Amino acid sequence: MQNFEYYHGTSIVFLNSIKRTGLGGINPNIEYKTLDLLKFLAIEAKKNIPDNLYYRNNHTSINAMATQQPVILETPSGRKQKFHYRHDNIFIALSLQRAVAYATINKYGSEILQTCINLY
Repeated sequence: MQNFEYYHGTSIVFLNSIKRTGLGGINPNIEYKTLDLLKFLAIEAKKNIPDNLYYRNNHTSINAMATQQPVILETPSGRKQKFHYRHDNIFIALSLQRAVAYATINKYGSEILQTCINLY
């Protein structure tokens, strides 16, 4: 049997929660209601700023994230890629580099929180 090392990358925003409840002890998107906020902001953006450049360029992924549904998007190079937008569990990586990449891909270490801030 082979042993694997697992890694999880996140923002310092969630460090106190992890120390208090352990990794996966709570789902911050539920506990802090960021998913509810994203659902609200997605509806408001569609009604009030449909022509906003950020919303126009990202509305498909915003809606998929808000509804926690997978979506197939086309990359800038023209390749189709499936995004799973599931935020109901912890995610681990098999390499430190991948964990760091996930944690630093956006400013706030949370895809949902970053999208809320961008919409706001």
